[in-house]
Amino acid sequence: MSNQGKNVKEGRAVCNTEQDEWREMPPTSSGLKARIVREVEEVFIFLDEKEDYSWDQVEKGIISRVFTLGRLFLAYFLARRQERSRPKVEAMRGEGFHERLPQPRLLGTFFGKVRYWRTYLHRREGGGGVYPPSMSPWGSPPTVSASTSWASWPGSPLWSATTRRRRSP
Repeated sequence: MSNQGKNVKEGRAVCNTEQDEWREMPPTSSGLKARIVREVEEVFIFLDEKEDYSWDQVEKGIISRVFTLGRLFLAYFLARRQERSRPKVEAMRGEGFHERLPQPRLLGTFFGKVRYWRTYLHRREGGGGVYPPSMSPWGSPPTVSASTSWASWPGSPLWSATTRRRRSP
């Protein structure tokens, strides 16, 4: 077993401070949505507070805030996906799976590390298991974030349109 879970749980892995609130327990999508709204308000407060900011000061202030918002939006997406997997978890428990408590994980993204929580289900008999969010209707995310275009992800509308070939008569 890897030490990843241990490192995440003990806080040794690099993670941004806006995620400290959910170091010990999973965040809710509604809580994250409220936090995102507050962070957007903070951007406007920053922009309105001084008229003598230089362009560089404003740009640097916005960049850091946009990266924070990016991590929060991704955390929201992952929390929402975990919440939506609940009916599947319940159904799988009835099919002989045992549910473990959610475990913290880190996902490397363009915006930085994003902490999220996953529930693991393992078979009571016969071994094997799954993480239900990966079975969600939204599908699994690409394994390489930001450097892989969503358009190149199989199943996206653009990928389908660009990979079809017309037969010549």
